[in-house]
Amino acid sequence: MLPITKNEPRIRLKKYTLPLIILLFPLVIIAQQKEHYSMYMLNTPAFNPGVVGMSGTLEGTLVYRDQWAGLEGAPRQANFNMQMPFMLIGGGIGFDLNSDNRGATQDLSAGLSYSYLLRINQENRLGLGLRAGFYQRSLDGSKLRAPEGSYELGINHNDPLLPEISVSGLSPLVDAGIYWINSNFEFGVSAQNLIPNGPQLDINGTTTLEYQQEVNVTAFGQTSFEIGSSISVKPSVLVRTAFVETETHVSISGYYEDFLMLGVSYRGLEANTQDAISILGGVQINDKLFLAYSYDLTLSDLALVSNGSHEILLSYNLGRPIGQGRPPKVIYNPRF
Repeated sequence: MLPITKNEPRIRLKKYTLPLIILLFPLVIIAQQKEHYSMYMLNTPAFNPGVVGMSGTLEGTLVYRDQWAGLEGAPRQANFNMQMPFMLIGGGIGFDLNSDNRGATQDLSAGLSYSYLLRINQENRLGLGLRAGFYQRSLDGSKLRAPEGSYELGINHNDPLLPEISVSGLSPLVDAGIYWINSNFEFGVSAQNLIPNGPQLDINGTTTLEYQQEVNVTAFGQTSFEIGSSISVKPSVLVRTAFVETETHVSISGYYEDFLMLGVSYRGLEANTQDAISILGGVQINDKLFLAYSYDLTLSDLALVSNGSHEILLSYNLGRPIGQGRPPKVIYNPRF
């Protein structure tokens, strides 16, 4: 049996039977409303809208994660986001798309972000961000199996409360964050799922499966220091909590001439539950593209039935400032 994590949805049934509860219980204990990534330090806009636009240039990141490889129904997650400064409205704008597949369920979310950027002085900047979008949860009834079901000639759960096809529901999604950065240190706090009412799935016209989203609070900090003229070291910490259980990531990464990255990360749940150790590596492909990979060594009992977790990240950086202030007025001459 898999451990219950902080991100588990609360399931409410207006009408239910014992077989349905027995069947859905395994889905509940592996579900994650907010997916986690081992290379979180390379993709801060994914969990804090306050950082959007702070780089001063156009950036895009694509991450794919295969968690607990070899375990049937294990999570497979992907995140894509783009962000850039937009000083006409005093800050930065961004877009993100997320996918999380596990077992018979699939979560999709998309959102637009805006961050109001403040330059406190030459060294310190502050971002106040908001993300709004939608969250869709789907349940594929054809992948469910009931104790008294018949599946030789097709899908027949022999239970009117179980869907035999895919059903889905939508709900709004709102996150907020604050982010502070200077030349040597950065720190941010964000809150996800500020609207707790999640999607409602219509099972058969009379039965509704309702998901209650948990508010997650995420804190992230990272610093950097130089070793000689060629090596920089960046320790980082991420802590996420739903006020029931706390997830902690601690990592340290080394960069050689901003070309090669190597690092290690540890993730745990609460004080006595170890989850994984991650080995990180990355390379600057060219002046705009950076490719990174991580492998998780599972420390829990899931190591007996899985082959660890794989994660790959590709990021794009335009490499030059854009949106520096309001553009000057232009009078166009038809002769040119």
